[in-house]
Amino acid sequence: MTQQELADKSGIPSTSISHIEAGSRKPSLENLYKLLIALNISSDYLLGRTDQYSNSGTDPILKSIQELSELEREMIQKFILSLQK
Repeated sequence: MTQQELADKSGIPSTSISHIEAGSRKPSLENLYKLLIALNISSDYLLGRTDQYSNSGTDPILKSIQELSELEREMIQKFILSLQK
């Protein structure tokens, strides 16, 4: 899949996808969710926790995150970043 095809499928600008792929920008939680849906993979597969990707198209954790307010998503993002340190 090309960057443009992924952009069309996910609704994320192709320039943003290019930056994410190059490692010069990290995706927001919202864009991460859009990428997982567009690629039809689970967050566990993306994070290397499993070798099997999900064909279901949705990850329950990411679906729950999508339903949160922007402030709540920002809080979760900060928490995740603090765990990575």
